[in-house]
Amino acid sequence: MKRLFIKKIVPVIVITCMSSFAFAQSEILPFADSITKQHLIQHVYTLASDSLEGRNTGRHGQKIAAKYIANYFRKNGLDSLNLDGYFQRYTLLKYNYGNTGIMAKNTGKYADKLPYMSFFGTNLFTHEMHFRDTLHFKYLGYGKNYKNLNLKDTVAILLLDDNLGKTYNHVKNIAAHSHGKFFLIFFPKAGLFRYNPEKHPLAEINKNDRLKALTYKFKDPFLPKYYAKYRSYADSLQSFMQNNDTIVMAFANPWETGRLFKMKYKKLKKLEKKVAKGKASRNINLTNDTAICYIKTNKYKLDTLQTENVIGYIEGTDKKDEIVVVSAHYDHIGKRGEHIYYGADDNASGTAAIMEMARAFQKAEEKGIKPRRSLIFVAFSGEEMGLRGSDYFVDHCPVPLENVVLNLNLDMVGRNRENDDKYRQTAYVIANGKHRRFFKRKAKQAGRESDSVIISKHPGFRERTTWAFSSDHFRFKRKNIPIACFFTGLHPDYHTTRDTPDKINYTKLTEITRVGYRMLWEVANTDKKLKVKVKHPKRQNFIEKMMD
Repeated sequence: MKRLFIKKIVPVIVITCMSSFAFAQSEILPFADSITKQHLIQHVYTLASDSLEGRNTGRHGQKIAAKYIANYFRKNGLDSLNLDGYFQRYTLLKYNYGNTGIMAKNTGKYADKLPYMSFFGTNLFTHEMHFRDTLHFKYLGYGKNYKNLNLKDTVAILLLDDNLGKTYNHVKNIAAHSHGKFFLIFFPKAGLFRYNPEKHPLAEINKNDRLKALTYKFKDPFLPKYYAKYRSYADSLQSFMQNNDTIVMAFANPWETGRLFKMKYKKLKKLEKKVAKGKASRNINLTNDTAICYIKTNKYKLDTLQTENVIGYIEGTDKKDEIVVVSAHYDHIGKRGEHIYYGADDNASGTAAIMEMARAFQKAEEKGIKPRRSLIFVAFSGEEMGLRGSDYFVDHCPVPLENVVLNLNLDMVGRNRENDDKYRQTAYVIANGKHRRFFKRKAKQAGRESDSVIISKHPGFRERTTWAFSSDHFRFKRKNIPIACFFTGLHPDYHTTRDTPDKINYTKLTEITRVGYRMLWEVANTDKKLKVKVKHPKRQNFIEKMMD
């Protein structure tokens, strides 16, 4: 009896649900179809143009991009939530220590894709310095023997000798006895470890630290709330360097060893053991014996950087106090020398998508069709610097954060994974937090309405894991707000100058934007209770410590 009842009732429920979904979709179909390839092409080519110079946060190109997005929100009638010009302005702090680096032509592995090897370092100079010259490499092992050396016009290559303290002492001894000024140091672990002065005071630095811990801590600007922590890093590092700014150090990891040497890091270490015992000589053939060394630095100081998120708002009806935040970051990594990193897929594609979704919802509102829940469309800056814009947003949300029920984030939605044509229809959705199965189901239902896009499981454990914290949705996740993120997979042009507008799959981008719009409509109008309890964790987790 029970089994017969289930057999009869389940198909009725399924058909009813599918019918209601189809009815809702037919109601908004004209507005979904108003999202066109032409509009998306215009946005991507504008945001990833030469004149915007890679949209680096705080730079001129990012400011132009922000005005472009804000003007589009204004033109299409979105509310500004009483923000000045649709801009949520915020300030970042940055330790200004200039750039120090050593480059060498790559004649080894991946030379076609990476013509030059670049090695960078941190030196807290006490004065302004500008230097550029062509020097020669000389390999010195661990650098213990510094007698009878003349390192004028030479970059000395050293291996890390157990710990930072020993190696730094070797560097100072070599510099004092050989006219040496430029040092490239290979260390055994790339790792994610960062120097923490509370856990690793200077007295313990010889035992606990690795070179990279001290070298990359000030790479990116940070929010003022992290100033106390960064100041302790800076004071410790400056004390450790002892203002010895006549020495220039750059650093390399084990994977880069094979590009400069004709052997791997482990073999170099074994050779050094034999050299120490007198069983071998240090005859090393380098793939390139010429280095280009450059220094461009201002006096070490703390600077400020002004930037902004761009926010547009559409008010809902009976559930207007519940809010879905639709986001994409519009910044990228800017220029390096004369080379522009266009960031067409990362993330002009996602930015263009949310701009068109916002326009489609506003067109529906003009016809009297409004979502039940309110929508905030936000283009974040500072993502490439450590999710700074979204970090600021969740701390200074223009509406009560407790009312946010979902963050729908779009990041890199315009290409085929690995540039492989077999993925030309594939898009991925990550969902996390409460109701994640509901959000995934809505994404897949919306995807089934499209002939050009297939919403798939995420590509493998590594990408699924890293993407969980590699974009702005992570800041919402940490507040216990459910997230869903659209993504089309990594490719070889990621974070290179080759990520250009002409390589975007615009048919795919158009369909993903329409799928996102249909999913968003379903979520905004569902009867399901979506509110969650927002949390404000007092302690940073491992990922936040890396970024912040």
